[in-house]
Amino acid sequence: MKKILVIYYSILYILGLISFVLISISIEYSDLGITIFIAGFLVFWIYGFFYQFTYKGFLLHQRNPLSFISLDIKNKFSKNIQLYIYISSAIFFSIVGFGFSLFVFYGGGPDIIDGVYAITNHGYIVKEGITKFEYDVLSFFEVQMFVCLSLLLHSGIIIYLKEKIINRHPLKSFNEFDSLK
Repeated sequence: MKKILVIYYSILYILGLISFVLISISIEYSDLGITIFIAGFLVFWIYGFFYQFTYKGFLLHQRNPLSFISLDIKNKFSKNIQLYIYISSAIFFSIVGFGFSLFVFYGGGPDIIDGVYAITNHGYIVKEGITKFEYDVLSFFEVQMFVCLSLLLHSGIIIYLKEKIINRHPLKSFNEFDSLK
């Protein structure tokens, strides 16, 4: 099952990269990025929901949560793939941070109200009459934030699942925490 999930999230990751490029060319492909994000998140949530009840060692993860989230990239991937993971994650995280700071600076997201470009925040008009360039930039980063978040989510899931496939007996690594009872 884990190998199928690695393949599924690898395909979603590649589709996310394609949508990242397509959205950079034209904003018309904006629904593709959100669809990929939802497809990845729903499968992750459903798998995690059932996994926590069927996995007998789930309470061990709750005793030491740092061991649950530690992802050993250095021992699982080659140097080139490690470099790609670090650089791409930094780029995607930077885009998310810059886009979020734009929304904080402007006080909301782009919208068209009665043919006028505006900035809205949860249905309230923050500013009317922004330029088309400001609208296009905010629209671009609004969509790219979802795509970059989905790429970060999918790459993290791939790294986690690859670690679980390589480490066949994850409970044996938790023996040192039994003495902390």
